[in-house]
Amino acid sequence: MLAIVNVTEDDNQELDDYEIRINQKVIGKFKHKREFNGAAQCLRDAADALDADPDFERNQFLCGCITENRAATRRNRPCAD
Repeated sequence: MLAIVNVTEDDNQELDDYEIRINQKVIGKFKHKREFNGAAQCLRDAADALDADPDFERNQFLCGCITENRAATRRNRPCAD
């Protein structure tokens, strides 16, 4: 599962801290200002964070999960974390 999680510890910050996760593995981080109707901007900020930080480990994780998921699908079992 892909998730964007607000992990802000201090509500007094102007920008909130977010993590991008696949299952429980953090694959990226970014800051975003919460605003009314700001969901689309949050998604753009997450995409920009991933594009700006090409990470070999993240790519290896994604490729491994995709490969595992294809094999698991053949066995009728989903990819697990």
